[in-house]
Parts: sequence; C-alpha cells; structure tokens
Amino acid sequence: MPIGKLEPFNVGNNNWDAYIRRLNQFITLNEIKSELKVATLVTVVGAECYELITPYHSIDYFGKTNK
Repeated sequence: MPIGKLEPFNVGNNNWDAYIRRLNQFITLNEIKSELKVATLVTVVGAECYELITPYHSIDYFGKTNK
C-alpha cells in the first residue's frame, strides 16, 4: 500500500513542474524502482493528461515502454 496519494494532474489548473516534483517525492517515499517510474506517472497522472503525453512517449498495450 503506497504512502500518500497524488491527485490527477489538472491541465488547466496545475503547474507541471510542481506536479513532477511531487511525483518524485512520492516515488522516493514509496521506494519505487527506477524501471517503474513511467508506469507510476501513467497511473497517477489522470486520463486527460495521459492522452496528451502518450503521443510523445510510446507505451504499448502491455505496459512496456518503447524507447
């Protein structure tokens, strides 16, 4: 069970840099492994932001990142 909670990123109201700083603190606090950072972002960022970022980062349907 993770410690803390990140709300989905609100494209119209939130600051991306501040959100990423909070995400990094969440990752550190929960000792999330480096290879799971993208999966963590995709999980917490919310549907609206996910649709905006996926064209820029290839994520297949099975969760593997294509670099």
